[in-house]
Amino acid sequence: MIVVPNKFIFLATPRTGSQAIAAALRQVPGSVESKIHHVEPEQIDNTAEELAPGSSTLPRYTIARDPYTQMVSWYYHFYLRNTENVPQEESFIQFVTERQIHWLFGDRLNPYHEAADEVFLYEPDLQFVVQEMCDLADVFPAPVVIPKDVSPPGIGVVLTPASREAINVRYPRDVEYYYSLLG
Repeated sequence: MIVVPNKFIFLATPRTGSQAIAAALRQVPGSVESKIHHVEPEQIDNTAEELAPGSSTLPRYTIARDPYTQMVSWYYHFYLRNTENVPQEESFIQFVTERQIHWLFGDRLNPYHEAADEVFLYEPDLQFVVQEMCDLADVFPAPVVIPKDVSPPGIGVVLTPASREAINVRYPRDVEYYYSLLG
């Protein structure tokens, strides 16, 4: 979470490019970042006040990502970074149905949508997302350093009709929410 005093609060949704966005927002003069990147939704007000007194009433911005690609990102995050946590033989569907992906948020991919005043859709051009966010608050961000394309290998192999259905069953609120944002 980052507070840009007198402007807005950025709530960092996991697996939405929030690290790159936070890096750009850190360069905004006066911005303050919480020690915990993904703050529990119930702690937003307290954390904001600790970072910058009077900031808990500022507009809150977050990112929402397509739940299917977000889940694939989680899968590769666990598999590539923490291979001891995900056995080689574990299939993507097993991962979706059996694993709790984020200890803070339980079964929520987008934990902040109820707390956010403005939700921006994830897109590969994170500079565009940051610029939209900052335009609303009349803030000039630093350029976003876009990571190299790290698209998960074999996304078409793991994102099948059966795995999409597993995501629909496990994360119905997130799927419904995301598609409501699309209109």
